[in-house]
Amino acid sequence: MSSNWSVVVVAVGVMWVACAGSAAADESVEARLHEARQLYADGAYADAAAALSAIVEERPDVAAAHLFKGHALYALERFDEARGAYARAIEAGRLDAAMLGRLAQIEQRADRRGSALSALRLLLLVTPGEHDLHLAVAEASAAAGLPGEAAQLYEQVIRARPSDAGGHLRLANLHLSRDRWREAIGPMTLAYHLGEAAGERARTLGDLHMRADQPTAAAAWYERAIDDGLDTSAMQLRLAQAWLAHGDREAARAAATRAAEADDTSADGGRALLLLGQLAREAGEIDEAVRYWQRAAERADVPRQVHVYLGTLTYERERFGEAAAHLAAARAAGDVEPTTLRLLVLSYAGQGERERAREMLQVYVERYGMDEAAAGMVRRLLRIP
Repeated sequence: MSSNWSVVVVAVGVMWVACAGSAAADESVEARLHEARQLYADGAYADAAAALSAIVEERPDVAAAHLFKGHALYALERFDEARGAYARAIEAGRLDAAMLGRLAQIEQRADRRGSALSALRLLLLVTPGEHDLHLAVAEASAAAGLPGEAAQLYEQVIRARPSDAGGHLRLANLHLSRDRWREAIGPMTLAYHLGEAAGERARTLGDLHMRADQPTAAAAWYERAIDDGLDTSAMQLRLAQAWLAHGDREAARAAATRAAEADDTSADGGRALLLLGQLAREAGEIDEAVRYWQRAAERADVPRQVHVYLGTLTYERERFGEAAAHLAAARAAGDVEPTTLRLLVLSYAGQGERERAREMLQVYVERYGMDEAAAGMVRRLLRIP
């Protein structure tokens, strides 16, 4: 059977009212159909399929026989054969809601998205008032690469049931799948107020407002997520970052402190310590910054930036041995920024390790050439006895 049965489905769908019902069958066929249906009702699906096959061989115009043969084969999980039987039932003029639903499932199972969508569209014509069916067709439209059609169907669902959070949430997720995150904010907000997974939705809304460069709104949503039960290190860190983007460093510091206190062994706790060190340094509290970054540096998954910060601070304080250790750790973690390499050269030079300093200077020159910074490092090395 042709795999492009959806063309037949659509053509028949336009005229299904005119051609509904199977061709007239004589009393013998009706009796055999009744017997086959009874076998199906009793769960004897293989026997029912065999009986129905015999009927359609003699009378291929009997749509009901094709239909129930498809049902029996579907129950036996012989999906390709069921698909063929259903297609012949449609060709014979029969449209049935159960058949179209199962046909859509067969197509979805085989990842034939366009054909699944055709079946669901016809099913929607047969049963237009089904709310969940509108959602299914919308999802199938999105899966088939028709987001515009999906959005229209979701909007129809929302108009019919404005208090149903599911429609708003699906529309928001459709916008997100298309990277239209600004458009997702409205339906996501409505989904939240209608009670759809409050804490998770509040966090997502915070993230969306951060992407929209609206940190004040983001902070409000993060605080709501925390109130809804998501009081985690990760959420407090998000809140700190939102307050920092807003320019409220005190609020950012308080939230980052809560994030670190909640779990300073987690990745988010480590990032909170890093942020606290940055805030302390900006406030001129250098010792406090060092303490935060040293706590972060004790972690196994420490970000290399921690070592850069500690290396820079200890170099500025002329603690060259500590500076070299941290900057070497940053380089080992993949940091080859010119400032990191330059400070590493000067830290080795500061503690008299001329050979190591020369090695790092060579690495610098190979990457960045003999620029003014490299010339300054050469002059510094020449002064080492």
